Amino acid sequence: MNQIKRAQFETTTIAYTDGSPNKSTEKTTFAVTIPSLEIEEVTTLTRNSSVFTAEAKAINKAMELIYNLDDQVAELTTLDNCKSSGTKVNLYWIPSHVGIPGNEVADRLASEESNQLFPTRSNQNQLSSAEQAALFKEYLPIW
Repeated sequence: MNQIKRAQFETTTIAYTDGSPNKSTEKTTFAVTIPSLEIEEVTTLTRNSSVFTAEAKAINKAMELIYNLDDQVAELTTLDNCKSSGTKVNLYWIPSHVGIPGNEVADRLASEESNQLFPTRSNQNQLSSAEQAALFKEYLPIW
């Protein structure tokens, strides 16, 4: 079974994402790493942004990087576009801090950025409550 899963993932582009809050700096960051494409992206959000926002923006950024969606569409539109174009998007939960290399890199990048005095990337807006509710309503049953 593990060999089947490994073979399946060898022909797939895998992106690891993570969000990281830092109470002392009041910063929340997210990171995306795509090992097969040698991509590592880190972004700092506005102060006191939620981890939910960081995780959602990380997933959106990963899809932008993989599918080269340069028009800054929101998560809902991005997912709809991928679905309607026939692109299969699989989202998997993996446990944190158990030595999964790509996940460890994303965690390290997000944590390091949240500790920086000045962000290395420009701030991003927080998802509104309505956007969070829409994400849950529309896509939670699919996942």
